[in-house]
Amino acid sequence: MSAVLARQHVVVATATASGKSLCYNGPVLKTLLEDPSATALYLFPTKALSHDQLRALSTLADALDRTAAEHPEEGGGGGAGDPTLTLTLPCYTLRVVFHSSK
Repeated sequence: MSAVLARQHVVVATATASGKSLCYNGPVLKTLLEDPSATALYLFPTKALSHDQLRALSTLADALDRTAAEHPEEGGGGGAGDPTLTLTLPCYTLRVVFHSSK
């Protein structure tokens, strides 16, 4: 995780459901919590994967919310500057691009 947080290139190859998502969720959520103007876009190839990732992110976000509520001096916990994280599929992204260009 230290290499990822140091913005180094990292390759992770392990079995399904082994925790690979934490390699990108951790740094993304850290950035979103530290920078109120930050945004993130997750693009997943299938609905099933996006739903799995949303469930995992929701669990992680709930834990972070509890931590922020217990330690308000460290930031987080709601307000107008809440982080923005969007999960989508390529087909929906292209659809929005094509519709918005008309």
